[in-house]
Formats: sequence, structure tokens, C-alpha cells
Amino acid sequence: MSNNLKNILNTFIGIIVGLFFLYITFHDKPLDEIFDSIKNANIYWLLFNGFLLFIVMYLRAIRWKIIIENSGYTAENIDIMNSTVLGFFVNSFTPKIGEITRCTTIYRTSKIPFSISFGTIVIDRIWDMLILLLGIIAVFSLEIEKLKFIKTHVLQNIINLFSNNSNLIIWIIIFLTIFSFIIIFILYKFHNKIIFFSRLVCFFSDTYETIKNSIKLKKFNSFIVITIVIWILLILMNYTCLLALPETDNYNFYFATVVLFIGGLGWAMPTPGGIGTTHFLILQLFLAYNLDPKTGLSFAVLSNGITFVYTIIFGLIALPIYEIRRRKACSKHINHQIV
Repeated sequence: MSNNLKNILNTFIGIIVGLFFLYITFHDKPLDEIFDSIKNANIYWLLFNGFLLFIVMYLRAIRWKIIIENSGYTAENIDIMNSTVLGFFVNSFTPKIGEITRCTTIYRTSKIPFSISFGTIVIDRIWDMLILLLGIIAVFSLEIEKLKFIKTHVLQNIINLFSNNSNLIIWIIIFLTIFSFIIIFILYKFHNKIIFFSRLVCFFSDTYETIKNSIKLKKFNSFIVITIVIWILLILMNYTCLLALPETDNYNFYFATVVLFIGGLGWAMPTPGGIGTTHFLILQLFLAYNLDPKTGLSFAVLSNGITFVYTIIFGLIALPIYEIRRRKACSKHINHQIV
């Protein structure tokens, strides 16, 4: 019961954070002009963007398989691919619950224990965060003068929001405070604190073990190559969105790289599909480069929106395939028990 409550609380907070950043990003902005710009996007670049996303998901599945096999388990490519796609699908609606979905689905189709698959996903995420961190450091090192603007402008935007909408903010704070106290009370009332702390210790212990295991990958070179290709394709996905818009089709590959790592901070935050946070950061980036903010918002909506749409499409395709594979795995397990 307590885990469900925590998931509900995390989802609720993620949605609130996303809505907050959506509001401060789009209020008083010409939404009709933004969507008119998106309507003129080149459909062929957007279709190619979907192809790139599919390849990224497939490579992520193969990379995950390398980690799983390093733990002494194995699964068919189709099952790992389905679990990966469904993880992204769920993350589009509920922040970070997709990882749990991946563990659950791969257990039902391949009988890999939840604790093992969760550990492999931790490794997977650690490497992604490491690449993101290195990319952010590199971008800030190269663009320090321009990106200083973001820090100042972000703080000023938030201050202006609070000063101009003080009553609204007060009511939001009151609501969140009451809601948080209710959740904390329920967790305290129904959760065994000794079990909680013992699980916490086990969690950190398992995390430490997974970090050690990640250094000992049997196919380490393949893992690194796949990781590099994934991030290059992610940059290409941003670049295709730049090429798709008439206002940004002359922007270069380097700018797409900067957008990926600065906007990637928004994806790392606990909001569904990076909604709100990504739009906000991309807007600040365009302002830092003295580019048209309307164009920045058009690009932010297009790049985030097209990823969301394709993720939903791939997820809806993966669902029936997963169900077929799950039933097949159950049938095989029952037949094995009978024999």
C-alpha cells in the first residue's frame, strides 16, 4: 500500500512541476503563432525523426540485454525491446514509473527476477546520467558566456511569477502543503518503519553492487560503442526537428548538440516526458543565444511533442505483442511444470 502511495505522490508532484514550468514558459506567449509555425514543419524530416527514435529504442534494448546477460540471465530481443518501449510509453504519462514497468514486463515474459532487472536498469541510468553530465560540462565550458544568461534570466522569471501571481502561488503552496501532510501521515500510519529502513539499506547496498558490476561488463566495448551511437542519434533527432521548421532549418549540428544537453536537464527532472521543464530550458537557451523566443517555443513544442506522439504509437504497437509473449511464457511455464 505504501509503495502505491509513494508512486501516486511522485506522479502528482511530477505533474505539478510540469504544469508550473509550462505556465511560466507559455503565459503571455503568442500560442497561435507558435502552432502556425509547427503546421509548416517538413513532414519528411519528422518521419525520419520517428525512424531515428525507433533505432534509439532498439539500441537501448540491446544495451540493456548486455547488462542483463552480464548478470547471468538472458531474454529474447523481442521481449527486451517490448519492455524498453513500454517503459518509455509509461514514462510519457507518469514520471519514472516506466522503469518499474520494464522490470515487471521482462519478468512476465522472460522470468528475470525483479531485483535483477531493476539493478540492470540502475546501471543503464547511471551511464546515461554520466554521459549527460559530461555533455553538460562540455557545453558550459564552451558556451559559458552565453549560458550565464540562463541562470540570471531563470531566477528573474521565477521572481516575476511570484510577484505577479502571489495569490495563486499562495493557494498552490497551501494545497501542496496539506496534500503532503496527508500523504506523510498515511505513510507513517500504515508503514512499518523498521521494514522501511531495512529496505533502504538493502537498496543502497544493491545500488553499490550494480555500480561495481557495471565496471565488469563482459561486452564493455560493445556497450560503450552502442552508448555513443545512441547519443549521436539523439543529437540527430534534435537536428531533424531544427531542419523541419522553416525558422530553424539553417541552424547547425553543434546547436542541436547544445540543445540536447541543456534540454536533457528537463528530461532528467521528475516530470512526465520532460513536459514543461524541457520547454522552459529550451526557451532560455534560445534567449541566451539572442534568438527569437517564439521560434524557441515552436521548436520545443515540436521536438517534445513529436517524441511523445511516436512513443505513444510505438507503445500501442508493443502492448498487444507483449500480451502475446506473456501468454506464451505462461503457457511454457505451465507445460514445464506438468512435465
